[in-house]
Amino acid sequence: MRFSEKLLQLAEKTTVTGGLSEGSSNSRRNKRDSRSVPESLEATNRHSLNNSTPDIRSSQTNGSSTSGHPVPVNMTSNPTYVTNGAPVNMKEVQGLKNEVRQLKRELVRMRELIGQYEEREQALKDRLSEQARRQIDKSERFEDITMGTNRPTQLIQCYGYLYTQTRVDALDSLDSLPELADSQVNRLKGKLIFSVVVLSFRCAQSHYKRLQTEASKLLYLPSTNQIQNDPIVKEMQDTIELYLRKTVDRFDTQALVKEVCSQIYSTLYDYPTLKTCEPLRHYIEECINLAWKFAVQNPPVTIEFDSADFDSSKHMRFHTSNPDSVDIQAYIWPCLVETQTGHCLHKGVVIT
Repeated sequence: MRFSEKLLQLAEKTTVTGGLSEGSSNSRRNKRDSRSVPESLEATNRHSLNNSTPDIRSSQTNGSSTSGHPVPVNMTSNPTYVTNGAPVNMKEVQGLKNEVRQLKRELVRMRELIGQYEEREQALKDRLSEQARRQIDKSERFEDITMGTNRPTQLIQCYGYLYTQTRVDALDSLDSLPELADSQVNRLKGKLIFSVVVLSFRCAQSHYKRLQTEASKLLYLPSTNQIQNDPIVKEMQDTIELYLRKTVDRFDTQALVKEVCSQIYSTLYDYPTLKTCEPLRHYIEECINLAWKFAVQNPPVTIEFDSADFDSSKHMRFHTSNPDSVDIQAYIWPCLVETQTGHCLHKGVVIT
């Protein structure tokens, strides 16, 4: 009995011990499960954050958020944004914008200053050009190319053409006159043609001096001797000469032509047909026009025909001359020389 009772007691203890162990096991499991719930929640949150972080970073890397604006990466007093893959300091950007505005203002100011300097430069060039032009007009070494055919070099060529062509035409016209058809008056015709040139230059030079005197009296200018001592008077005198030189084509020379014709007709009154010889009158007009253009030049140009000895630098022989003789017997055409220097501009034709 005791043995069976002991077995029953042992069975009961075993059952109680198993229940307790199972309960304790269940309680420990429950405690472990209660601790694992927060941990799993925390792990789940970390996993969701890790999955969302690359999207945010990729948007920051691209330089804009989903709204298209730069994404701020530093929310301090000096915010920094990311754009085009690089961080941008907005304070530095604002400083650069201010600097650009300042440079633009400086650029506008410098352009205005450059414009002012260019205007001053142009005004100075105009003044220097005007002074140079005046010096050239007064100079005897320079030729004003703006005068065209009235330049001294062109006038010298016209003087040569007057001898080679216009003079020959006038001689031919005189040969056609019945009164001058006699061979005994051939020498007279040559003297007549030569005299026209001489009278034309004398008439032009005297008329030019008379104009200068009248202008000086009208402007109450002092005499010629006082011009060098007064720069204002000298400048006015130079201006008058320049005006006459520039307007040489507009000057009416008909009064001079009438004066020369009157002298010719009165001297050769025995030949009244000269008054109706149009080629002769044309020759006189050409001589007067050329003589007037030479009279207003600076320096003045005149003719020379009083040398007694042949000079190869001033003369050339006529085809009937004696080449071995140096004595000038007659002038066929006068020399063209400068009044002040005596420099020969065109050789005269003489008979030796």
